[in-house]
Amino acid sequence: LVEGVEYSFRINDSFGDGICCGFGSGNYKIYSETAAGSVLLVEGEGDFQNVDTKTFVVPSSGGSNTAPETSAPIPSPVTPSPVTTPQTPSPVVATAPEAPCQDTTATFTVDDSVGDRDCSWLALNEERFGYLCAFIDVAAKCKVTCDVCLLFTS
Repeated sequence: LVEGVEYSFRINDSFGDGICCGFGSGNYKIYSETAAGSVLLVEGEGDFQNVDTKTFVVPSSGGSNTAPETSAPIPSPVTPSPVTTPQTPSPVVATAPEAPCQDTTATFTVDDSVGDRDCSWLALNEERFGYLCAFIDVAAKCKVTCDVCLLFTS
């Protein structure tokens, strides 16, 4: 994630009862590790139905997670006057195209009885085990199956 950029965290619950209350008292907290230590980015009590979405700003390496100031608009760059003397062209830096969103072949642990499984298994068993997509490690491995590609792009 990029420092100073605002992102959204979305947690889905396919059963529709959040992650608290009926079967315990769940909640969530997401931290960023910075040079200044751990910084709380977002937290939720878990009392929601199907979806809970929180926005946050990735802190700078100094550790503050406040949004960047927006006091005055940044003026548009001024186009320089033509130069009559030859200039050495700046080097062009090629960047790799962004990788398409896809599921990985990595495995994740479902539970003690089911054991380790992968995204193709989850796709086949999504009706019963779709709740696993609420776990960030599973969602990161199974972006397409969990329909979370937008959460992993900036």
